[in-house]
Amino acid sequence: MQPYFGIVDRWILRDADLELRLSYNFYPVDSGRLPIAYVRVNDLAEPVIVQRRLAEIHATEIGLSFSDPVAPGELELFLDEEDESLVLRAARIAVSYGPYELEDYVKFTARFSGSTDSLDEEVRALNRRIAEIIGLMDEQTRRVALKAEGHLKGSTARTLYEQQLSFIDRVRRLLDR
Repeated sequence: MQPYFGIVDRWILRDADLELRLSYNFYPVDSGRLPIAYVRVNDLAEPVIVQRRLAEIHATEIGLSFSDPVAPGELELFLDEEDESLVLRAARIAVSYGPYELEDYVKFTARFSGSTDSLDEEVRALNRRIAEIIGLMDEQTRRVALKAEGHLKGSTARTLYEQQLSFIDRVRRLLDR
């Protein structure tokens, strides 16, 4: 089976027992399994070190991956974009998978709503810039047309001005699409 990849949504360490919840971080992949991974560890070795490292990982939303099935007594969590891992050693390690929960959908909505708001603002800014460019092109068209009228048809100057007008018109049609 493919490795699981996700971020630490939440975790609880009681004495030497650890419960860890990982999710796909809003970018689910079709791996044929449910999107949430639950890791339950009993009698964890070095719980203080694991607690410190998990706090850092959770705070920075570093992605983790691991291979499933899990070897008895050991689970290596590989940190995304880093050349290190966190190895959990314990008397018992169990991994199960579950569906998204309501809080996941709330996070999805907030994240995607923020993304669309940001995209809307970027589109408005681009439309303003295009309108400014069109205004400049209209003004340039007016000026070049006036200059062209001052020259005889067929003259070199008139031909150059007409070529400029033709080019401006082509660019304008591209912007109007």
